[in-house]
Amino acid sequence: MAPEYLFEDLSRDAAEDEVKKVGLQDGNFMVRSRAGGKPGYVMCVVYKSNPTHHLMVPNDDGFMTINKKTYGGAKTLEQLVAVLKKPIKGWPVPLKANAVNAANASAAPKKKGSVKKKGSVRKSSVKGKGVSYLHEASIGKEGANALLKKAGGKNGTFLVRKHATAKNQYVLGLVYKEKPSHHLIKRGEDGGYVINNKKYGDFDKMTKLVAHLKKADVKGWPQQLTTPALNEAAKAEPPPAAEAPAVPRSQKPTPPAAAEEPTTMETKPIAVPEVAAAPDDANLPRDVQRVLVRAVVGMGAKINAYEAQLASMNTQLEQLEAFALAVQQAVVQGSPRPTFESLQQSLYGNGGASGGTVL
Repeated sequence: MAPEYLFEDLSRDAAEDEVKKVGLQDGNFMVRSRAGGKPGYVMCVVYKSNPTHHLMVPNDDGFMTINKKTYGGAKTLEQLVAVLKKPIKGWPVPLKANAVNAANASAAPKKKGSVKKKGSVRKSSVKGKGVSYLHEASIGKEGANALLKKAGGKNGTFLVRKHATAKNQYVLGLVYKEKPSHHLIKRGEDGGYVINNKKYGDFDKMTKLVAHLKKADVKGWPQQLTTPALNEAAKAEPPPAAEAPAVPRSQKPTPPAAAEEPTTMETKPIAVPEVAAAPDDANLPRDVQRVLVRAVVGMGAKINAYEAQLASMNTQLEQLEAFALAVQQAVVQGSPRPTFESLQQSLYGNGGASGGTVL
């Protein structure tokens, strides 16, 4: 029977949250199992008002160690915790109140007159209830490919299936470059979920990681998740609202760069270089659009104000051209040439200079 202070599958941050519920008094603690099924535990204990983390593993002689040191000849987790609750040389703070895993506390026999402490229940895996894209491991790779094709087979179509043998591991099936690809989702060293051994944020649940990959601007991830391939339970329910998040108006999604196509769970993470998005008026912020509209309206007003003046100048240019042609004809024909007075009269009317001068 697991002790009430032991939690399964908690990330570092989640462990600190459990301790904070008890209070940041020195000595308050909890213990969590290590990620990836590794032997041993990690104790989170408050020291100098801050949560600290300490590795607990058995040594070659069978004694339980914490930070590679043994205390009191303890050989089990429970024995070591009991020893550390008392002042002991080499350990800086005696253990005091612990966070309570309600699942373990409810399984323990109740003592007469005892009051059950409240605690959080952290499930060790996603059961699939309410997760429309989660499928059982039994569908296999070929079954996943068939479901992706049935769901449309377009880039971004996806599903998640449970791993066939490993607990708390999953396989993301995703259509990328018009072909199905498969990517392993599991817990990393710090307890957060990774995909293809690469982090795309700090997420203690698979569903949170998938929700993050539905965004259009996840750095390093080449294909936004858009259309889920639904499981049978979800198909029986009324269709939900579109799951794809809206792209911010000020941002255009970065297109996937050319990369080796992922085909198996062992595929290395795809490195996608940053690509500058082409400008698009429809994606400009509203305040920028308003400034542009005002500028265009202002330019139109100025053009209207100068329109009459431009028309007058155009007429004068036409008259100058006619005057030049008349001079040219007079030279060819040997007739009297037009005078500047006639040009000025044509251009400015009676306000022109008087006194004709033959060219």
